[in-house]
Amino acid sequence: MCIVGKGLGRVTLRGPFLFFILFCVIVQVLPSTLLDKTLSYMAQEELHVGQIVLVALRNRPCLGIVWALGSEGGKAGGGAAGAPSFKLKPILQSFPFYFSTQNLQFLEHFAQYNLFSKGFLLKMMLPFSVESFQKMIQEKEAAAAPQEAFDFSAPIALNTSQAQAARQLVAQNHFGVTLIDGVTGSGKTEVYLSVLSETLQKSSRKQALLLLPEIALTKASLLRFQKYFQTKPWIWHSNTTPAQKQKIWLAALSGAPCVVIGARSALFLPFSHLAMIIVDEEHDPSYKQNEQGTYQARDMAILRGKIEDVPVILASATPSLETVQNVKTHKYDCVLLPTRFSEAQLPHLHVVDMRLEQDFALLSQPLAQALSRALQRQEQALLFVNQRGYAPVSLCRKCGFKWQCPSCAVYLIEHKAAGHLLCHHCGYVQPLPFRCPQCESEKSRLVLGVGMERVLETVQKTFPKARCLCLSSDTLSSKKRWDQAMEDIHNNNVDILLGTQILAKGHHFPNLTTVGIIEADRNASGCDLRANERTFQLLQQVAGRAGREQKPGHVFLQTFAPESPLLQALCQNDRDPFYDYELADRQQHAMPPFKMLIALILSGRKETDVQREARRLAQTFPLATATLLGPAPAPLSKLRDTYRYRLLIKGDKGTALQNGIKAWAKSENPAVSLVVDVDPYDFL
Repeated sequence: MCIVGKGLGRVTLRGPFLFFILFCVIVQVLPSTLLDKTLSYMAQEELHVGQIVLVALRNRPCLGIVWALGSEGGKAGGGAAGAPSFKLKPILQSFPFYFSTQNLQFLEHFAQYNLFSKGFLLKMMLPFSVESFQKMIQEKEAAAAPQEAFDFSAPIALNTSQAQAARQLVAQNHFGVTLIDGVTGSGKTEVYLSVLSETLQKSSRKQALLLLPEIALTKASLLRFQKYFQTKPWIWHSNTTPAQKQKIWLAALSGAPCVVIGARSALFLPFSHLAMIIVDEEHDPSYKQNEQGTYQARDMAILRGKIEDVPVILASATPSLETVQNVKTHKYDCVLLPTRFSEAQLPHLHVVDMRLEQDFALLSQPLAQALSRALQRQEQALLFVNQRGYAPVSLCRKCGFKWQCPSCAVYLIEHKAAGHLLCHHCGYVQPLPFRCPQCESEKSRLVLGVGMERVLETVQKTFPKARCLCLSSDTLSSKKRWDQAMEDIHNNNVDILLGTQILAKGHHFPNLTTVGIIEADRNASGCDLRANERTFQLLQQVAGRAGREQKPGHVFLQTFAPESPLLQALCQNDRDPFYDYELADRQQHAMPPFKMLIALILSGRKETDVQREARRLAQTFPLATATLLGPAPAPLSKLRDTYRYRLLIKGDKGTALQNGIKAWAKSENPAVSLVVDVDPYDFL
């Protein structure tokens, strides 16, 4: 066989090389990198779409998957498109593992919607280095040990409303989204675990995914699961060991029966026989990933459920406005749990007008009296303070100077116990200052605002014998500390808990009867269109920690605006008017869930470069059917020594908006980075 080509002359192919040419095929490989395209490689064996392979990319080994067979749709791995096939690099190794068609569809649709590169998303679905993956293959039999069999013999006890909800959910065996809308303490978990049990018994598919918003909630869910199924589920989050992750990943890929409880990253496990997806606390903002690729895990779970044709269950006591609107328009089904489980009653809510309190006390008289009664009855109390540290602002009482972070456009927060001022964004630390750097006055620093340490100081002075425990990311630096804290609470070794949002959701403390919320309306309004919604959800979730057993609960909301519709809706236990008002306001201003938003965040070391690039993008905006807002400095205009500008695009829902801006939404200045955030939740 002879080949004649430019620069080749007349080449005669003989022996093994001729065999190589005749029996090789071209395949398109998607490498697990930042690339958003496939590359052409030569395969010396029969490969299949979805098969995991090892290729050379820029002379380094790289895992990838076979995206398509043939020469169309990709560039040559070792040269330009259209190069002779014998110039293509060969597949280095193929593995007997395949991503299902549904996994590939999920990858493609996810990337299209969120404007991800497909290669970057594949890296999230194939989260191993080449070395660890090859080692995993060698140890496949040990790594792929099946999950312990579930015991379905003991049915979960349900009350009448729970049983009715479960029957409605079990009837759904194809794709559909159903919201379990139940008050705090109504037993939503028992309902969806009962449905999960019956589904896994009846379905030929034996895999299920339960998403939770916080790692801290997994232990409680694990214990409940173990109680009802007599075995442990598999846990997937950032603290899961590499060995355990390999076992779970292989089981998901192979179709082995398994139930995985995990944080949002568990959504990328390559399940091949998925029967159900459950998203607990579906309203929680933690489902929104804001770094290293932005996406809404709840919405992507629904996308995956649609592709897999399996039911998706959402559960919440305070559903998001997006979900509420989808229920109103009958896009989602809904089952209601209007009362608490067993004999427990909803707590009594009391609004405390802090304008009537004297000396600006952190603990109002009604709250202090309630804490005293709880201590006398040997009951537990919770004080919710949505601010870490001692105080959020330090200023000079002589000249008004405010201590700010040199790298971020925020005030430094005093952490009195540690003896320093701290930036919660970049971690900048400086010792507590003795004099003002502007007017050089000594001992003139004044703190404003309330942090958890300041409330703790007040509580310890007021109730010196009370056993107090602070729970925040500052005090819970490890899983061991968290587990010890939960054990102390359940063993009644704690009288008064002080916590941030980490205690606002999902926890069940049987002896907790009194809740005090400091600065109840602190986060309402502001530049975030979801501020009121989030505040309402947060306060209702915190209030729901009180009185979850037979003892009655009382919640005290300290505020300087008691007439607020938000607080009135909370106290009357009637969220519908508040939700209706918020939805009407969103519709009037053409905001989500009625329209789609896409944010572009530009950042760079030089503000002039960022500003210039933002203006260039605004001037070249390509869509006449969408509205462009900005550019403008971001509310958090400086972060970690980079200046930030934002543009906001508003248009109709769907993927047409993404398709229209994909080629445009790129920075032409290498000194300016650009992040595209589809469905933004954070407007800083």
